[in-house]
Amino acid sequence: MTSKAEIARIAAIKKRLATKGTSTKQGDLYAALDDAESGLDICSRCDYKWAESDAHIVLRDIWKTLGNREKEEHHGSVATALLSSLRPN
Repeated sequence: MTSKAEIARIAAIKKRLATKGTSTKQGDLYAALDDAESGLDICSRCDYKWAESDAHIVLRDIWKTLGNREKEEHHGSVATALLSSLRPN
């Protein structure tokens, strides 16, 4: 089960990433990348699939901005698979 502290950290990371998404400065992008990877790690350890898919979407967007198509596509496909697994049949 996800603790309140972990949920608060995930929310803080998402808020910081939303703010950083408006900047294209390399330093900001790498800080956002670090935050997104930390968020993904937390979500994965907590088995919080919905937030895990959100983290992959953020990582996809960061890698797209940085021009790494391979990593962009990887995170996009993982996010799509996670979202599909969350939908009722």
